[in-house]
Amino acid sequence: MNRALAMLAGSFFLLAGIYDCYDSERKGKRRLKPFLMPLLTVFYVSSADEISLLVTAGLLLGGLGDTLLIHKQNKKALLGGTAAFLAGHLCYVLRFLHDCRWGIFPEWIIPVLIGYAGYAAIFAPRLLKHVNKRLKLPVIAYMIGLLAMSILAFLRLSTGEDPGRVLVWLGSLCFVVSDTILSFSIFAKGSHRGVMETYLAAQALIAIGFLHA
Repeated sequence: MNRALAMLAGSFFLLAGIYDCYDSERKGKRRLKPFLMPLLTVFYVSSADEISLLVTAGLLLGGLGDTLLIHKQNKKALLGGTAAFLAGHLCYVLRFLHDCRWGIFPEWIIPVLIGYAGYAAIFAPRLLKHVNKRLKLPVIAYMIGLLAMSILAFLRLSTGEDPGRVLVWLGSLCFVVSDTILSFSIFAKGSHRGVMETYLAAQALIAIGFLHA
């Protein structure tokens, strides 16, 4: 643990994130976006008593996805960015699977799982009707990976009492919101407002949540 480095990286991440949100919302530019996840990764690694390689990989793959999606108008960059984020979600999935205990889950998880199913039933058809046939399979694969990540983050709540698990789940929900907005922005020409705010909150909550695990 290096508190000085953690404070420095965390401060730069916060300031750069605020500026990037302003830059993307008002000017449509992404000048600091490639640096955000590396800064958050440095914050996490220098703050953690025990570093998770899967969490570290998830953050860095998010940074790769950020960089590629700056050029999301290019199909190869869009697919590459999507693949990077999907790989990041799979890293989180593997970590969550490691943390879950596959026994009897409490009944209160059922309404939330129904909520996830309802989200998929409502938003997936609305999005996919705007997606080119060649891109439908990658988009569906990404949606499955995203929801699997968030559902497993939720299931972790029933197998531990540390507050970090709540933060990680909230981060996963922010990821779902961010990617929903982004997907409709890319494929249905919807508004991109709120994408960066919810995305940065997602990654930060996940990183901080694992510091309190």
